[in-house]
Amino acid sequence: DAETRLARADARAGKAEAKAAALTKELEAARGANERAADAARFAETAAAAESRKRDDDAAASAKALEARVDVLEREKEVLSTKLAAATAERGAAVARERDGE
Repeated sequence: DAETRLARADARAGKAEAKAAALTKELEAARGANERAADAARFAETAAAAESRKRDDDAAASAKALEARVDVLEREKEVLSTKLAAATAERGAAVARERDGE
């Protein structure tokens, strides 16, 4: 019935909101880590004369990996935002149907 559909839509919307919030936190953490990795890469390049080239390569690879993770998280966040919008619209439709049925 409409009440069950509304409850399910609410549950899906809640799950999508929680996942979006978790991904947002993870995205922010990854961005911070990416900035720190970029800072480390810049420092490693500055100290390249005194340090081995391998350390520079490792820092650059780490920065690239973190950038790729940020890209993935941003795409996941977009997908979840779309799912949240759909669940919210479905909930609104269920509420409207419930209201029209009264």
